[in-house]
Amino acid sequence: MRVLFVDDDPVLLQAYTFVFGRMDLDVELAESIEEALDVLEARPVDVLVCDYDLGAGRRGTWLLEIAARRWPATRRLMITGLVPNHDQLDAWSRLVERVLLKPWNPDEVVAAIVDPCDA
Repeated sequence: MRVLFVDDDPVLLQAYTFVFGRMDLDVELAESIEEALDVLEARPVDVLVCDYDLGAGRRGTWLLEIAARRWPATRRLMITGLVPNHDQLDAWSRLVERVLLKPWNPDEVVAAIVDPCDA
């Protein structure tokens, strides 16, 4: 399974590689929306895991909206450090299968990636 993690924090990208690279996952990384689009255009992924806040006022929801239109078969998950309110969760539920909160639990992320019914 090919998974793209998108986060502007290089330390978190290293953590994704360390934790999930040892599993039976083909891990791709991107630090920005542009890098993520380059990866997706080169070869679509099975699952896109995107941070909500990508720095400099950029929101992962923008990337998730593009992915939903251009690669509808790609499953989408969002990770955020924010505690979302009801309206945000409602809006996000149209873009993603699941919102995972930071600090993330590796088992929870794996469950959401591997088993969409468990998400």
